[in-house]
Amino acid sequence: MALMEFFGSILITFGPPLVLFFASVAKNPLMVIISMASAFFWLLSLLLTSLLWFAVVPLRQYLVFTLFPSIFFQEAMRLLFFKMLRNAEVGLQKMAIVEEDSPSLPGGSGGAGAGASTARPERSPSSNQVSAAAGSRDIRPLIKPGSSIFNPIMLSYVAGLGFGLMGGAMTLVNLLNEMTGPGTVGINGQPESFFLTSSLQALAMILLNIFISIIIFDAYQYRIIYAYAAAVFMHFLVAGLTLLNQIKNPSYIAYLIVAISFLVVASSVIWT
Repeated sequence: MALMEFFGSILITFGPPLVLFFASVAKNPLMVIISMASAFFWLLSLLLTSLLWFAVVPLRQYLVFTLFPSIFFQEAMRLLFFKMLRNAEVGLQKMAIVEEDSPSLPGGSGGAGAGASTARPERSPSSNQVSAAAGSRDIRPLIKPGSSIFNPIMLSYVAGLGFGLMGGAMTLVNLLNEMTGPGTVGINGQPESFFLTSSLQALAMILLNIFISIIIFDAYQYRIIYAYAAAVFMHFLVAGLTLLNQIKNPSYIAYLIVAISFLVVASSVIWT
């Protein structure tokens, strides 16, 4: 029974995200690299949270002290990752501009000896010339529909998927270790649906990370401050509601209803 619950929780939490990954990301090597990079940035946020936890000894016993700084570092790493992608886009567009503007080498020689003696191969442009050629055009609106090398929606979706998968794995790893037994959940009066609801909570956070990344990337690109603030607040609120699990008789269903409500709101914002 314990192993059945173990594999069932894995499929509930990671089944839908992995289907999204293999259906829309795995076919594109560049998107796979971006998703792995975003997962690495989530691990960086975990590292910063761990350093803070080790540094402030008196507050280690309080879960709220770990939770909210963790969300703060996650959002900081998400923003840093987006800026890194924009800088990478700048480099790719500069390369495209220089390649387009560079003169082609002379073809054939006109005479027997004169053409060969007067024709000189063109020197490769220096770094200053490259910067000047790239700077002569406006390449600042990078992730803009119709002018970007990457699809902005796909880019933010892949980044959010990598963020969510790594976050879900780190959230559920300890519970998965306990699911294998020995023991039975609820034998002492605890809720028997603890593992099931925990898996659904982790799935909700994975999907919410995808929606939040899409909203934040778009808000940052077009400088929509209120949308950015609302997405970050949504992340803090949904994560903060997990603190209610510490009470004597927590209502897991209420949390799931709130999380699903925020997922519906976030998806409606994206589609509108």
